[in-house]
Amino acid sequence: MFFAKRLYKSMKGLGTADHTLIRIMICRAEIDMLDIRECFRLGYEKSLYNMIQEDTSGDYKRTLLQLCGGDDDLAGEFFPEAAQIAYKMWELSAMTNVQLRPTIMSAAAYDPAADAQALRKAMKGFGTDEDAIIDIVVRRSNAQRQEIRRTFKSLLGRDLMKDLKSELSKNLERLIIALMLTPAEFDAKMMRKAIE
Repeated sequence: MFFAKRLYKSMKGLGTADHTLIRIMICRAEIDMLDIRECFRLGYEKSLYNMIQEDTSGDYKRTLLQLCGGDDDLAGEFFPEAAQIAYKMWELSAMTNVQLRPTIMSAAAYDPAADAQALRKAMKGFGTDEDAIIDIVVRRSNAQRQEIRRTFKSLLGRDLMKDLKSELSKNLERLIIALMLTPAEFDAKMMRKAIE
């Protein structure tokens, strides 16, 4: 419930606490985002997906929605009484059997060299194909993204992070760059920001 509460507070009212939103979405997408979505839905009677959709825009929104993993409202109308019963059942099962449910998993058949080439193509020449970048980055596990980073450097002789920073802007840049960091790099970056 902690992460659902933090996500809600990051988007509640005017404006968005983008640092909080990005941090939680990145840190939890490969761990337990489906559980967070469920807590969010039960606690706030609206889906995380819809709140992100209402509070963000552009490619930044599209990337966050992919990390979110889906719209819980598509299941049908929300019934608070049923939700309270379901939440109590979920709490009981969560105490006895912890099974984390991510929204990002390792891509079954992926080729880091092909992904590196596709990323370079998306950034080469006039304009940037943000859709191609988003589609690759959010559909790979962190380990796979790290392999793509190494392959990009060895195959193309370029620094993927520098290329992404030069081609993307604002919140989308922060989100994609954060996704491309290792967990340790991301944690160090967040600690540095907290100290500043």
